[in-house]
Formats: sequence, C-alpha cells, structure tokens
Amino acid sequence: MKKILMRILHRNSKHAENINIDALVQFRDLKISRDRLTDILGKNPIHMNAQNPLYISAEHVLNTLQSYAYNKITLKEMIEWCDVVRFSDLFDYPDDEIKQEAVASVVDEMQDMEDIEVFDQQQNDIKIQNWIRTLEDVHK
Repeated sequence: MKKILMRILHRNSKHAENINIDALVQFRDLKISRDRLTDILGKNPIHMNAQNPLYISAEHVLNTLQSYAYNKITLKEMIEWCDVVRFSDLFDYPDDEIKQEAVASVVDEMQDMEDIEVFDQQQNDIKIQNWIRTLEDVHK
C-alpha cells in the first residue's frame, strides 16, 4: 500500500505529458519492446507522466507471466516490462484495493527476479505458477 501511495504522490508532483496511448497499449500487450516504446515516446518511459495512466489488470500480468513461461519473451523482456509498469507513471493498477494490492505485489515480485544471483529454473517455475494462481483468483 505504501508503494501505491508513493506512486500517487509522485504522479501528482510531475507535469503530465501528451502520450501515445496506442504505443502504451502495444507495450502493455507485449506487441512492442521497451526499446521500441522509448523510440516512439521520444524518451525513457520511466521519466514520463500520463494524466490518465493506462490500467494494468490481473489479465495483463497473467499474459506477461504466461508469455515468459512459454518462452515467448525472455526474462530480460519480462523485467523491462515490470520496470516500466512499476516505475513509470504511464500505468496504474485497478481501483479495487484488493485487486490493486494483488496485481502490484505480483509485479513487484516479478521485477525482483532480476536480483536473483543463482537462477534456479525449478524454483522460478514454482513461483510463476503460484503467481498465475493468485492472479487467476483475482481475475475471476
């Protein structure tokens, strides 16, 4: 909850920019990479602020997790997706507090995979399956 409040305060302190919503949708849906999004927006999305951020739902996070689990995207691409979702003001979580907390915590944990020194595929597969179950329950 603290992270969510910090995001709201941070968002309100920055000037909103005109954003290419189609590019955000394509990025959210894994149609374009972070590099391509940066090219389209003209600067690093982490440093941008949208007046009306695009919502990230359990369904979008599920899509990202499943894309990684089925080798459609790499770990690096998944981490980059999480970075933009977590640290930019271009995306936000659902208004429902329970869904918001569940989706935000899974994205946080996904992004933290970057910090794992010893990559244990079996352990990561278990984590991913647990996250998928959590998000499927939220998505119902």
